[in-house]
Amino acid sequence: MKRFIPIPVLFLGLVILAAFSGCADSVSTSDKIPPSVSVYSPLSDSTVTYGKTYISYDVSDDQGVGYIDMYAYRSGDNELLFGARFTVTGSTKPNVYFDLDSAKSVGKYIYYFLIVVDKGGNQKYSDTLKNIYVAKTLTPPPAPYNLTITRLLNSRTLNISWSDSAKYVSQYSLERRIGSTGAFFVIQTLSGGYFNTNDSSVDTTVTYYYRIRSRNEKGYSEYSNEANSSGTGGSGSLPAPTNLVVYALGATSDSLVWKNNAVGNFIRVERRADGYDSFTSLANLSPTSTYYVDATGLSAQGKYYYRVKVISGNDSSWSKEAVITMLPYDLPAPTSLKATVSTDTVSKKKFVHLSWKSSSNQFEYTEVERSTTTALNFSVIGQYDGYNISKSYSFDDTTATTGSMYYYRVRTKNDSDGVKSPYSDVVTATIPSSKTRTVPDKK
Repeated sequence: MKRFIPIPVLFLGLVILAAFSGCADSVSTSDKIPPSVSVYSPLSDSTVTYGKTYISYDVSDDQGVGYIDMYAYRSGDNELLFGARFTVTGSTKPNVYFDLDSAKSVGKYIYYFLIVVDKGGNQKYSDTLKNIYVAKTLTPPPAPYNLTITRLLNSRTLNISWSDSAKYVSQYSLERRIGSTGAFFVIQTLSGGYFNTNDSSVDTTVTYYYRIRSRNEKGYSEYSNEANSSGTGGSGSLPAPTNLVVYALGATSDSLVWKNNAVGNFIRVERRADGYDSFTSLANLSPTSTYYVDATGLSAQGKYYYRVKVISGNDSSWSKEAVITMLPYDLPAPTSLKATVSTDTVSKKKFVHLSWKSSSNQFEYTEVERSTTTALNFSVIGQYDGYNISKSYSFDDTTATTGSMYYYRVRTKNDSDGVKSPYSDVVTATIPSSKTRTVPDKK
């Protein structure tokens, strides 16, 4: 896809004509009929959000369409916000879109149009769609969730935490009631970006119920689940978990391990993103858990902090924080791994031939591993370097001996970026023993 440099709108028509003249492949020198184009959305006087917006349209031409250029401008100063060329392959229409930067477009009006060029070089402008407002969001936020109550070291202070998948939250409203019936009342309002708060000086003989909702420029969300203070414990004298470490599993998942120094009712895991002060509760695990996989809401190359604690009648303090920066991308596992026994045409020696496929082109090499036991104690026996266009790969294990069953698996790696794929499925192969003929003695 080709992006275009902004140009003054006064000269746009002349420049486009000059730039595109003669670029299309000629199908018929007598073709003078321009293509047709209709745009269905977004229409004039509508609202879109910043980021990527796909355009619903139709194009046709008797000789075939070559490509579609689209331009989106900011109204008022006519600054080009996005320009791109979308090539047509066969009869398939490309997905045409504009991608707006929030700093330049939110709260502003834009206009856009398409230019369709057929294979004979004829071009057709769509209507110009005008007065389109760019907003951060079009709907109220979804409800916060996983509202959780924890009694802090001071038994008269309750910590209220929650999770939220919504963007652009401007405010949270925390409500409380005393007992299981009656009306809720707002006790705190907090800015967006907070995911926990304290309710101090509560009566330890009373059960409090809480709920929370969020707000953005379009209105309030639904309420979260209700949570209450019953059974949240007290003094907080248990030792905290130690040795917390986090490992990247890919671009959007990681795993945590730690050591428990006490057994309570459950283990709580919390996370915060870099740039935020507040932690979000991720999970409440069994009291002996020492492992957790986080695969929710993580972004490639994002930086995250984690902590864990023991929750019981005597809550522990939080562990030391562990931090990780996620990998830049995921490598998919190789597929269709097969192992077959083959024979060298010259030496007549048998060997195991492995073949597999990979859908990615971002790896530097494929690592081949083998095990000789059912315990699957794998070790590396070789590698296939680089990427090939056919996406089919192979490796010959010439060190395999007759009579033994071998287990094989492969995975791809990019050491430059520190990325590795999951393993393929495990396959097996056995080189059969040769039968020896016995020649009887002559008598």
